Amino acid sequence: MYWKQLKAVAKSLKNGASIGAACDGAKINRTTLWRWRKSNPKVDAFIVMHLDAQIQVVEDALFRRACGYRYEEETKEKEIGTTEKKTIKVVVKEVPPDSSACFFYLMNRAPGSWADKRALVNNYNVIKNSINPLGAFKDEELNGILDGILRRPEALQSR
Repeated sequence: MYWKQLKAVAKSLKNGASIGAACDGAKINRTTLWRWRKSNPKVDAFIVMHLDAQIQVVEDALFRRACGYRYEEETKEKEIGTTEKKTIKVVVKEVPPDSSACFFYLMNRAPGSWADKRALVNNYNVIKNSINPLGAFKDEELNGILDGILRRPEALQSR
């Protein structure tokens, strides 16, 4: 059966490969993988589980970058006359918190409190300047609706 190839795809996905690269590594065509996923819900769940694991790794890395972290760096040198390397020193290094990573993380995890207000205004302007699907409203009424949303971003969560 094809479980051996699926395991190879899963291993590649776990190591961060794209679906295309994972399929290449398992020596199968992408179309074949999609056909297997469509015909067997267990195969689909297996692949989705590994894709979700990739997302979790990236989320964890983003969170660590947002908060800052410490790591140890070893310096090693070869001893004269041997092939072994000896640890000379271990230095603790610190990566400071990154405000861009903080903002990105919060915008996606708590959009009610951290929504990008400019995006709301831009979306409103696009609607206003295109064929107005809310044609029954006048500009002043639409401005009032937008002002209410900007003052209460949690109103967007209910939509």
